Amino acid sequence: MKNSLRFLLLFLVVQLFFVSCKKKYTEGGNFSLLSKKARISNSWMVNSVIIDGKDTTAGFISEHKKYNLVLNTDGSYGLMFYSGSNPVTESGQWSLVNEKSRISFVHMNGRYEWVILKLKNKELWVYDSHFYGVKTEIHFIPFQ
Repeated sequence: MKNSLRFLLLFLVVQLFFVSCKKKYTEGGNFSLLSKKARISNSWMVNSVIIDGKDTTAGFISEHKKYNLVLNTDGSYGLMFYSGSNPVTESGQWSLVNEKSRISFVHMNGRYEWVILKLKNKELWVYDSHFYGVKTEIHFIPFQ
């Protein structure tokens, strides 16, 4: 009898935990043993780009060669890529905002935010409507 009561209590606690979990990211990565900050802190490269519903990965990669976004655990970031043969760099501070559903970037020329669609240890999907003036979805994987 005691064992069945313990099992029932454990079952109820587990159910309460899963019912109370709010789905934060529309495409997944909602449950992990790693914190959101630990999952997002990485060196990322572009895997695909969808602009206004159309796959524009090839064009983006040809215009932004060796695109590398480095999000450090101390809240600093660096962005590097080549436009033609010209290196382009940006650096500043990043943070998770709006209940950790967005990444905010602050640099010397201003601030912008990306909405997080998916956050896993080896996948980061974001979108922004200001990047090209239309909804731009970028899928990142760890830089190789």
